Amino acid sequence: EKARLARINFERAGLSRFIHLVEADAAEVLAAAANSTYDFVFLDSERTEYLSWWPHVLRVLRPGGLVVCDNAISHKHELEQFTAAVHRTPRCSMCLVPVGKGQLLILKHREPA
Repeated sequence: EKARLARINFERAGLSRFIHLVEADAAEVLAAAANSTYDFVFLDSERTEYLSWWPHVLRVLRPGGLVVCDNAISHKHELEQFTAAVHRTPRCSMCLVPVGKGQLLILKHREPA
């Protein structure tokens, strides 16, 4: 249902031609994806798995790319180890946006010129 609503919203915003919505097992998609494949990754899934996915998320995200994790306030305890790992990643910055149940934004820095 969430994927269907996302497609409707992408279309309504006029962005559907720019967005490739992947509705599949995240662990499998991330493991199979080539390096620097994605500009944007939205995680709204098994929060306890995010830590094990992090190396792949970082690998597949392009420099300048953004990761958004939903429910970052309402399920903060489930994300503690994950956010600690992100915090230890030198080429990333993160912030918590108190919208809805909380959105954790993670930016992968561009390489210095």
